[in-house]
Amino acid sequence: MQKLQANSRKLHFSTCIWARFCLLSVTLMILFGFLWEVKLYPLRDGSLLWLKVLPLIPLLPGLFQGQLRSLQWLTLIIWFFITEGIVRVTSDPAENFIWSCIWLGLAVTTLISAMAAVRKIRLSTLHEQKII
Repeated sequence: MQKLQANSRKLHFSTCIWARFCLLSVTLMILFGFLWEVKLYPLRDGSLLWLKVLPLIPLLPGLFQGQLRSLQWLTLIIWFFITEGIVRVTSDPAENFIWSCIWLGLAVTTLISAMAAVRKIRLSTLHEQKII
């Protein structure tokens, strides 16, 4: 039974374009969040705001495998990044506006792709079990 579940996880990732897109957007969020807070527009010298991307890193192996549970956790965690993006778009100085918009766009893209991947994986699981 466990072997069947492992194979179905790989099958979901290989067929679900949304899971791949979600993995790409999370990876871009991690890279951009780190670069933004260290090089592009740091709040001040020695700022540790780059640590904000750490909650996304443990999700990467699960997202790479297309695991439903990792996608579900991502849809819960991503709201913190969306909220931060909204706050920074509305309150940061004008020279930081474009970086804030990119961050907000990445976060919203990640949320939409994660929700679409969860829906597709759940529907394909129901079809495999012949419930639908």
